[in-house]
Amino acid sequence: MIVKTKLSEKDYINASIAILFARSYTRNFLGIACVVILINIISGIVRSGLVIANVLPPIIILGIFPAVFYFSIKRGYRNNKRMNESIEYNFMQNDLVVTGESFKSELSWNKVYKVAKTNKWLLIWQTRQIANAIPINNIAGDDLTKLKNILTDNQVINNL
Repeated sequence: MIVKTKLSEKDYINASIAILFARSYTRNFLGIACVVILINIISGIVRSGLVIANVLPPIIILGIFPAVFYFSIKRGYRNNKRMNESIEYNFMQNDLVVTGESFKSELSWNKVYKVAKTNKWLLIWQTRQIANAIPINNIAGDDLTKLKNILTDNQVINNL
């Protein structure tokens, strides 16, 4: 089964955001930051006056984090010529072969950490931190079933 894809800058940014939010520690960090902001707002109101100095630091952190992340992704896409190459994913029974215009990588399924499907992406996690992203709209419906069978046969964790 072969899937061909080419990520635009917008696709790459969206894939990076999907990969970021697929990690539990990112969701935990944002949840804790939101709770801190809410506690500061509620405690300020209860103490008969909302002091902006109590609320501003967590809001700044929550505002700076996405901006820095967004611009670093854009810079990374522009600086790495491989990011905008056409990439071909060949899902075979024992291996995954990823071929770009300037590279070729062969991964055995027993070394793949997991495969996760989101609403818009198929994420092939090589490790807990590194994932390849394939847009779901590039994969035919019956190919997902074939891929699920390959992953199950090779005991790869997946949610297909």
